[in-house]
Amino acid sequence: MSPGHTPATQDEDKTREELLSELQELKAKAATLENAQCKSTLEALRESEAKYRYLVENANSIIIRWDLKGNLTFFNEFAEKFFGYRAGEVLGRNVIGTIVPEAESTGRDLMAMIRDIERQPECYKTNLNENICRDGERVWISWTNKAVRDAQGNVVEILSVGNDITERKRAEESLRQRERQLAEAQALTDTGSWEMDLATGEITYSDHMLRILHLPPGRHTYREFEERIHPEDRERRDAELMAGIKSTERREVDYRIVLPDGSVRHIHAMGKAILDPSGRPVKFSSTIQDITGWREAEEALRESEEKFRVLAESSSAMFWLYQGDRFIYVNDAGVRLTGYTAVELMRMNFWDVVHPDDQGLVRERGLARQRGETVPQKYEVKLLTKSGEIRWVEVNAGRIVYRGKPAGIATFFDITERKMAEEALRKSEENFRAAFEQAAVGMTHARKDGRFLRVNQKFCDITGYTRGELVKMSAMDITYPPDMAAEVRLIKRMLAGELSTLTSEKRYVRKDGAIVWVNLTVTPIYHNGALEYLMGITEDITERKLAEEELKSAKSQAELYLDLMGHDINNIHQAALGYLELARDVPCEAREEYMDKASEALHRSAQLINNVRKLQKYQDNRMQAHDVDVCAVLTEVHREYTMTNGKSVALNFNGCKRCTVRADDLLHDVFSNLVGNAIKHTGDNARISISLDTARKDGAECCRVRVDDDGPGIPEESKKTLFKRSLKGTPRAKGMGLGLYIVKTLVENYRGEVWVEDRVPGDHTKGARFVVVLPALE
Repeated sequence: MSPGHTPATQDEDKTREELLSELQELKAKAATLENAQCKSTLEALRESEAKYRYLVENANSIIIRWDLKGNLTFFNEFAEKFFGYRAGEVLGRNVIGTIVPEAESTGRDLMAMIRDIERQPECYKTNLNENICRDGERVWISWTNKAVRDAQGNVVEILSVGNDITERKRAEESLRQRERQLAEAQALTDTGSWEMDLATGEITYSDHMLRILHLPPGRHTYREFEERIHPEDRERRDAELMAGIKSTERREVDYRIVLPDGSVRHIHAMGKAILDPSGRPVKFSSTIQDITGWREAEEALRESEEKFRVLAESSSAMFWLYQGDRFIYVNDAGVRLTGYTAVELMRMNFWDVVHPDDQGLVRERGLARQRGETVPQKYEVKLLTKSGEIRWVEVNAGRIVYRGKPAGIATFFDITERKMAEEALRKSEENFRAAFEQAAVGMTHARKDGRFLRVNQKFCDITGYTRGELVKMSAMDITYPPDMAAEVRLIKRMLAGELSTLTSEKRYVRKDGAIVWVNLTVTPIYHNGALEYLMGITEDITERKLAEEELKSAKSQAELYLDLMGHDINNIHQAALGYLELARDVPCEAREEYMDKASEALHRSAQLINNVRKLQKYQDNRMQAHDVDVCAVLTEVHREYTMTNGKSVALNFNGCKRCTVRADDLLHDVFSNLVGNAIKHTGDNARISISLDTARKDGAECCRVRVDDDGPGIPEESKKTLFKRSLKGTPRAKGMGLGLYIVKTLVENYRGEVWVEDRVPGDHTKGARFVVVLPALE
């Protein structure tokens, strides 16, 4: 009760709950007294009720009443101040949603709790729950509940008295949170704690302390703790504990514990005595931390550092360690490479031994790397030694933490000799490239399948193709088809190791279709035992080949003319002179026979001279090609030889009315020569036939002419040399074989073929057959 109010009575010694209960009983008695018209008693009751109302209204607790539907029926002044409502605003309203939220912040269903209190208030004499003020603030209240009954003993209302415990709940929550944080921190750091009451010897352990000691949850004695300590460490650890109890300073000690499975763990302990106000120690508090991992890491670090030291000192590569701007370690190889002593290097910035051209780069990357920035790990720079020598090195750098701070580590490999070799190779390649490009002959690099990898300009000039076109082609694409087989055989022999170098004269087909003769030399180039490419040297020998062909042709013609004049024509003329001399010496009646033979000899001489003129005219390209109808030519030849000397000549076109070829006027001489030879070399009454038909050769239509006779035929050996100028067994051209030589020359010029075969296959005595095949025009 506040000062200035009514003096205290014995009622004030009673609890508020008892007073409220008595008040209700008095009300019931008042009703009875009124009915009994006990006015004096009723007056006393009213006085007592006034006293109780005064106490309720001025109490420092929340006092409310609410019916069994949850609606508020009484709301004291303290409740008004506490919740922020006036009594008139809340009376008749349900406690749920007014001063009690539907659910606590913890999730507990308060609506169900209120309904349960209404059903069985005796089960909720006291309860704690979260409430809500008018401004939405959540508060915690400790409630005392009592059922209010009517005269019949039925519960009609609930009387609730509440006290604000919000601060206590917050303090408890804060404590629980700190305890959780402590437990989490101990778990994260593998730390436990224990505390001993020095007066009672009672000891308490944190949960993680028990986990470190591998003890089950619950209470444990100090002896159980002590038994875990390694026997060799107990005396030293106990001495530190006693010193800690006697001292006000914090004590630290490392020792080992032995777990039930026999494993040993390393412990770091810190402890301090807790003093009472008089300075006397009353408790001892200590933390322990499992540092086994640290000890193992320290040992691994020591081993690693030892390995690094051995590796660094025995390595031929230079090792640097630097922190900030300065060296903190350089191995012996670094001393040898730079020429500086270790003491000198420790006084220098880490970039001071770098060549001025690269100092800025090394400095920027080294500092950036320590800052954690991403910079190239591997690169090449120049060092400048103490003697002024320039050495090329390959840097492989990284970032480490040294004594708690970022540092740089770098390995330097001396690549000076490699750089010198690379420079020599670069110059060599430049020289080779210049020689390759400026060579007076064609130069090529090709794969073993012949595909070009690289060509020079001269080779482009020889073939007529551009570089871009040639590198998409192979050597076979431009080789003259008749030369391919021989070229492939030589390449295979070279790749098999039978030939170290291939040299051949061959023909290429230029882009414009012209044929060019080349002298080709191919050499395989190997690298590390494997074929890298085929190097080709190509010399254009077309002019030389043409000159050789012209010289050969001129020589052949000269020999031909010499043979004709010195042998054939001379023999004919000698025979004619012989017949004339005989005619002069014989009687007149016998002279005509010799004169005819002399005339015949002179006629052969004239024919031979005429054939030579035709051959010369052809070789001089004085004959103009044009479309020729083979039917018309054969008709004319047939007319010339019909019924000659008693021999019949038949002509059969086999239904062909016209067969056109590309030739010249000498085509007539081809067929005339063949028919004339058949007449001359067959017996009396021999039959000769000329036939024409069409055939297909290599997919193209051709005109085919056959001249058959039933004479003595031509043996196989004679067939081989029949179209040649030379006679069998003689090295020089002799005899009368010029006719068939001219036939073969002309037919090949018309892009055709001519051959001789047996009229009856397998029996040359049944006669011969000459066959001429010429390409037909569409």
